[in-house]
Amino acid sequence: CWSCFPFEDINAMLLNSVHGTGVVLKQAMKYRQAQLCIRRKGLELKKCNSWKVNYMASNCAVAGAMQVLQQHELEDSVKANLINLLQENFLDKLKKLNRVVVNEKRFYSEQYTRMQKRICTVVLFRNNEIGKIKYFVFCNYTDSVYAVLQKLERIPEGQENHYIPVTFSQEIVVSNVENLIEVLVYLDLQDVNRKYVIKMPNGYGHAIFK
Repeated sequence: CWSCFPFEDINAMLLNSVHGTGVVLKQAMKYRQAQLCIRRKGLELKKCNSWKVNYMASNCAVAGAMQVLQQHELEDSVKANLINLLQENFLDKLKKLNRVVVNEKRFYSEQYTRMQKRICTVVLFRNNEIGKIKYFVFCNYTDSVYAVLQKLERIPEGQENHYIPVTFSQEIVVSNVENLIEVLVYLDLQDVNRKYVIKMPNGYGHAIFK
């Protein structure tokens, strides 16, 4: 025969987690969201700790080696963007890198070969702009890291949802890595010549019941 004690234990846990003077369902959802938030923060910290950080810049943690970047290696548009952000004489001590941790989130450039198959270089940044990280630039004078991104433009298609149709533009922008918000899922449907990025659901999505 089967014991009902486990179910009684679960009922007791539910009773202890909510009270009857408010909306019970909302209380349960808030409680579950708090649990997920704590778990997610713990996982992010664990991931960051398992990543070998080689240098702590003023705006992020740098993982992996940094390579010297000469001015003549910079594309004209990137150089112009960097001059807008920095003084021109600051461009003589730049380094290129491929991995950073910003606010406990990992970001990769397209030049990081180990992650190329995962296509995890498309990000949301600044004012909900979308871009693909080409590489990161470290400036020795400012002790800061900047992301070089190729912008993706949204294709208007009715009401926007988690699936956002996009197209690559020719515009290259440089942004402080502190402006990177999150990694987006990138889909290239070559059969129908369509490209999409996907914003993952928030805490009230399907994951709240997992």
